[in-house]
Amino acid sequence: MRRSPSLKASHLQQSILEAITRQVTASVREVERARLILAMLAGKSNQQINQELGYSWEKAKRWRYRWIQIQPELDTLETTMDPKKVRWELEKAIQNGLGDAPRSGSPGKFSAHDYCQILGVALEEPALSGRPVSHWGLTELTDEVIKRGIVSRISRSQLDRRYGGFFFKNTARSSPTGLRAVGPPMRLNPKCTPAELALGSEQICQAYLDAPRRWVEEGLKTVSTDEKTGMQALASQAARVRIMAFPKSWTGFGSI
Repeated sequence: MRRSPSLKASHLQQSILEAITRQVTASVREVERARLILAMLAGKSNQQINQELGYSWEKAKRWRYRWIQIQPELDTLETTMDPKKVRWELEKAIQNGLGDAPRSGSPGKFSAHDYCQILGVALEEPALSGRPVSHWGLTELTDEVIKRGIVSRISRSQLDRRYGGFFFKNTARSSPTGLRAVGPPMRLNPKCTPAELALGSEQICQAYLDAPRRWVEEGLKTVSTDEKTGMQALASQAARVRIMAFPKSWTGFGSI
């Protein structure tokens, strides 16, 4: 009977995997895959993992070979990086390795910068662009972003898939001018001026850019409270729901 190839990991790599299994901010898939690899590092075969942990033999085999594939890169990082930054870089590399493999298909047509610019337009008042409607509709927003040269072409359906759940309802209504508008939109901050939006966006982007440095130099984790609604609650209305407290080493901020 053919035996599964054994895995190896340094003490630091193994401690990062163990930390991922305990992280409340890690995705379910990351936690599951970290547990799989830790079981393999403990010497369990694919068949034992299937019988004891309930993961399929095929899944265990796939992640065994994924770790074998990325492990040389992890060793290189650990031996060549600055000791002050090695854990941060190694943790990032392991999380990337635990992520999904690139999917086949054509690359996206629009960059994150394009989507941010479109979002900025959607947060403006239509009247500022000479649009005789009270709220942005898919047609008006599509025309405006093309007119400004943000994108050369984009369809209503593409905007609807990207922003429909945030700004538009599925039912259309007639505006006072007789034009069809979808709405009302759910504004993130209806009183936010373009200048305030630009300033707030800059502050939030800078907070994310500073996050790696602050973790390395100050030991502070940057956490967006909008990414985990449980972090925003001060008290639980359900007796069985646990409210997560911020460790002192975390700094949080909200977004607009």
